[in-house]
Amino acid sequence: MYKLKIKPCIIWFTGLSGSGKSKISQAVRAQLEKSGVKKVKLIDGDIFRKKIKNFSYSQSGRNKVGNAKLILAKSFKKKGYVVLVSGIAANKSWRKKIKKTTKELIEVYVKCPLYICKKRDYKNIYRLSNNFQKYQEGNTRDIIVKSNLISKTKAVQKIVSFLKMKNNF
Repeated sequence: MYKLKIKPCIIWFTGLSGSGKSKISQAVRAQLEKSGVKKVKLIDGDIFRKKIKNFSYSQSGRNKVGNAKLILAKSFKKKGYVVLVSGIAANKSWRKKIKKTTKELIEVYVKCPLYICKKRDYKNIYRLSNNFQKYQEGNTRDIIVKSNLISKTKAVQKIVSFLKMKNNF
């Protein structure tokens, strides 16, 4: 096994609910840890919302949750962590703003067709609510992972390969 060295950074997994953000970010964390990266922190959107008790799915509520995750992620990055953040972040202008204001932020767009996300809807987001926001594709992503076309293992390999190419290792 080879040992990876990675500079502190924030890797933000964005995409529709049910696209696979949490599962892929968890698998990336496991791969980094297995490869010898000692400081890895995962901030999962669902768990984070429960901790801060914010269940507002309005645009301003979503932005508040996103901003709070970003503040926490930046604090861990300053301490030398590779921070993995999963969250829908559907608004392209919000993603553009955080990309401009956050050094070493890598955006991973976990792309999946809506009809597949609806089939995977274990949280009942699509069945019980009209509060889900249409995902606005933009041009801020660094990597696109089409989770309906590749396995979780291949997605992790693609992300790690990207990090190596960006000289983060």
